[in-house]
Amino acid sequence: MGAFTVDIGALSTYTHLWRYETYDERAERRARLGADPRWQAFLPKIQPLIHAQQNRILVPTPFSPLQ
Repeated sequence: MGAFTVDIGALSTYTHLWRYETYDERAERRARLGADPRWQAFLPKIQPLIHAQQNRILVPTPFSPLQ
């Protein structure tokens, strides 16, 4: 859905927004990703670069264009 870096605020921050229609879709897609050998090979390369991670499930407001 989107990928962002910070212009003002905490340095070296990257935000990636994923969109799922349902919680079940999220679980299915994450399970497929976790089973993908390419993802498994990539994780050891990226993990040393991650100092903190936050996960949130967001719900759009009634007036949001992201319905």
